Amino acid sequence: MAKTKTSKGNSNTKERRLTEKQEKFCVYYIDTGNASEAYRMAYNTEKMQPNSINVEACNLLDEKKNPKISLRINEI
Repeated sequence: MAKTKTSKGNSNTKERRLTEKQEKFCVYYIDTGNASEAYRMAYNTEKMQPNSINVEACNLLDEKKNPKISLRINEI
């Protein structure tokens, strides 16, 4: 049973953690105040259209889709 509890604890921790790119996005967003620019700085956007970058950046900021991003931005 200990393994089950440990597994659940690890999964909860992983759910709360951001990826390296998500963390960078949060920091860049705080620094620039511009979600699209923060997305360009954190992710590889060479092959993306400007509108696609904007959509993806907005999706990251959507509290319902990515609550951990919103929480992290508020922490910073």
